[in-house]
Amino acid sequence: MQYLLYEYDDKAQKNIKCTENLKIIEFIPKLFKLYKDIEKKRFRTTIFRFYISILTKNKTKIYLVLDEKNRIVHTAYIICNNLKYPFIPKNSIAIGPCSTEEFARGKGIYPSILYHIVSNTNYDSYYLVIKPENIASRHGAEKAGFILTNKKIGITKLFKRFVEIKN
Repeated sequence: MQYLLYEYDDKAQKNIKCTENLKIIEFIPKLFKLYKDIEKKRFRTTIFRFYISILTKNKTKIYLVLDEKNRIVHTAYIICNNLKYPFIPKNSIAIGPCSTEEFARGKGIYPSILYHIVSNTNYDSYYLVIKPENIASRHGAEKAGFILTNKKIGITKLFKRFVEIKN
């Protein structure tokens, strides 16, 4: 499967409107503290957080977005250059995976958190890897100022690494 690679361009940002009052919690998952107290522990999430915290030497950051009822409505990761994202330059990050709960979709949360991340961190470049059929994520990324690059990204079977496909 091929993926699309987006890169942040501050000149491309569009008008972002979020219809919700949100609270953002940032944290770095550590080997024995992979969750915040408000999160439900899930086996697949535990394995992913454990794996990614080892790969990045605890440089991964997680953003939890809470609504007014203190429910998690969105989760986003920022991940530095590592074995899973070898094409990411030094001092640059991949944002993702990101997910918005079904009941909270269509409210501008995804582009708002993307914009929050690029506005409140200091990296040289920001990237998103998006499935071509995920139209909502592509639109949200474009609203937040991400533009489609001409690089093609694939995924390896071993360790599910993203790699650049050379023609």
